[in-house]
Amino acid sequence: MSTDYTSEQKEIIDFIKDIKDLTDQQKNPTRDGMENVILNIKNKYKIETEVFERTTAVATNGVMTDIKNISNDVLYNRLTAYKEIIILKFVEKYGNEMFNNLVKEYKLEV
Repeated sequence: MSTDYTSEQKEIIDFIKDIKDLTDQQKNPTRDGMENVILNIKNKYKIETEVFERTTAVATNGVMTDIKNISNDVLYNRLTAYKEIIILKFVEKYGNEMFNNLVKEYKLEV
């Protein structure tokens, strides 16, 4: 028996999963895990993460680099930044009330 979700429901489910995946890596980081969750977020939020990456490179007088060449510390800090990116995008689309309800209902750590 399959469950057919609306695009909105699927987007909300994906959001919850992404927040949980980011939080899990913040609690118990592994190199592969951090890379995987960050690449997943980058694929879903291409524009937002690209803006973040470019802004960070400019602010630090650095250059954009492949994820494989980023230190573990920098990669770990991206978990928080990417969590903020997807939260802002979600709140922009669905509002604070829905966001706060999901945080409570699913015990999301944000």
